[in-house]
Amino acid sequence: MSLSSGYTIVEHNLFEDCDGDPEIISVKSCDNIIRHNTFVGSYGTLSLRHGNRNRVEGNYFFGNNKPIGTSPAGSDLYTGGIRIYGTDHVIINNYMEGLNGTRWDAPITLTLGDAIDGQSSNLSKHFRAERVTIAYNTLINNSHGIEIGFDNNDNYNKDLEDITIANNLISGSENSLVDIVDTDNDQGDNITWMSNLMYPIGNAEMLSGASVTSFEANEVLNENPFLEYDNSINVWRTTAMTPLYENRLDNTLISEDIEGQERPILSNPGADHYSLESIRYSPLTQDDVGPSAYEDGTTSLSSGAQRNDLVIYPIPADNLLYLNNSNTNAHTIEILSLSGNVLLTHQIDDASQWSSVNVSELSSGMYFLKVSDDYDFHISKIIIHH
Repeated sequence: MSLSSGYTIVEHNLFEDCDGDPEIISVKSCDNIIRHNTFVGSYGTLSLRHGNRNRVEGNYFFGNNKPIGTSPAGSDLYTGGIRIYGTDHVIINNYMEGLNGTRWDAPITLTLGDAIDGQSSNLSKHFRAERVTIAYNTLINNSHGIEIGFDNNDNYNKDLEDITIANNLISGSENSLVDIVDTDNDQGDNITWMSNLMYPIGNAEMLSGASVTSFEANEVLNENPFLEYDNSINVWRTTAMTPLYENRLDNTLISEDIEGQERPILSNPGADHYSLESIRYSPLTQDDVGPSAYEDGTTSLSSGAQRNDLVIYPIPADNLLYLNNSNTNAHTIEILSLSGNVLLTHQIDDASQWSSVNVSELSSGMYFLKVSDDYDFHISKIIIHH
């Protein structure tokens, strides 16, 4: 199944003390989105184990002072971040604090692989990371940072290919902010570094294990990020003094920060861009999730999310999408991209509960469909396939 498209969204979940498997979330298909989740004190990582074109965005990872554990087999257990295999992934706007993971479980883990996408038919292998963008992530006060090149005792011999690491903010007081784990596996030009801020403090090094001793100025700047701890949401946030760096990525990749605030072309490195706008997304707690949460009837999408007054077909749709909507107050249908941009707007005819929307101009893929009335809205996921 790993080469099939899941079109699955995993969002707004709290993973707390989830220690049953070293892959807290294990993604094994293509075209999925993992966003706005919070991981607290859980051994393991969010693992892009198989599949391509997945997006990991706006997640919070907290070690929560959980010590290194020991499995029944005697191996060490760490609180980790994101481990990456496969092609064309986007890892963006994630926040990682207080994690103690290394090797398989570093905050951002790029091991080598034992297969290359398109060249191996053994889909159980570890396919090297290729054409992956890792940008605007914040790594702060972790035991380790970005770890690259682990070869699993020479079992992995496929180098990384076309990795972009840009506009991240990394600060810590121990070990190395970037570590080439097996020194013979420095990836050199296979990784493009752009406009990262790295601020080692205490005994920490900026870079270890690499054939070069430092980064170029256009790759990494060593300067104070001037962060401030926000006790209301328990994260380190940017301030008016935090440096501004140019966004050199494709603008379609990112339009907002981890908090749901606008991300301009000239913005702060790391997950948070300094803004006085209201915060849409913050770390989740037990009060925010689960069957007893949102007892006032509201959710992150719609207070009417449980209504059964909307029927949409066919799924997937080709050129026309049909809706049977028994909400007589509904007046507008919008089709949005997965990043929230409105691509198409259709006014509902008051005289009929039936509507058809021409989607022939939209590319095949997954979208959101939003139906609005004067007081509320309802969002559904749709697939278009020509």
